[in-house]
Amino acid sequence: MKTVLVLIFMGLSNICMATQTLEENLGKEAKFTLIKEKSRTNYMIKSGKSLLKVADIKRMEDGIEYQVNWKYDVLVKWAGKRAGTIKLMMPGEVFSDSFWSNLQDGAIRTSNLTMTYIANKSSVTVNNKTYEDCNIIKIDDVRDSNLHALEKVLKVKAIELGLIDENNFREEKVENIEIEAVTHKDGPVMGVLQWTIQGDVKGYSIKMGFDLI
Repeated sequence: MKTVLVLIFMGLSNICMATQTLEENLGKEAKFTLIKEKSRTNYMIKSGKSLLKVADIKRMEDGIEYQVNWKYDVLVKWAGKRAGTIKLMMPGEVFSDSFWSNLQDGAIRTSNLTMTYIANKSSVTVNNKTYEDCNIIKIDDVRDSNLHALEKVLKVKAIELGLIDENNFREEKVENIEIEAVTHKDGPVMGVLQWTIQGDVKGYSIKMGFDLI
């Protein structure tokens, strides 16, 4: 009986420790600023900022997932301020040491997105700090995440470029919405150093790029 009680106590202790480890990541956040490089941001985006924050832990059928909220606030030429929040459900192991090697072995899917390893990048400099041996990843197939808010921003820019008629604003679709991120193990909140968000309207790519500050 004593042995059984010890095993039960050890099991409960391990569960508590695992839960505590998961909860340690809650509230972590990283701030970003818009980068006006032509290769990453269309000219009509005048300024902007964004925030990544680990907002919640969700217990899904396939395991634990972190809800990471991406909040953006941008100033669009002729259209004014545009802001919104995109919910990204990240795998529970995203903060583990083995996550990046697992991602290189194949795409990882969560309840509302797909993460894919693209390539290694020798170095990236953000906020006057250089990070070496970085990973480039892609996040796409985002579902149930308030993406209509981002889609509206991209449509506004498409109108300014003359790609769509303002009268057909609701009918036009933004396709292939995806996020490309440069990450590093020493970066905050999933190691993200840079984000570039883009979508296609009538074959034209519309982008917004942010760097860690």
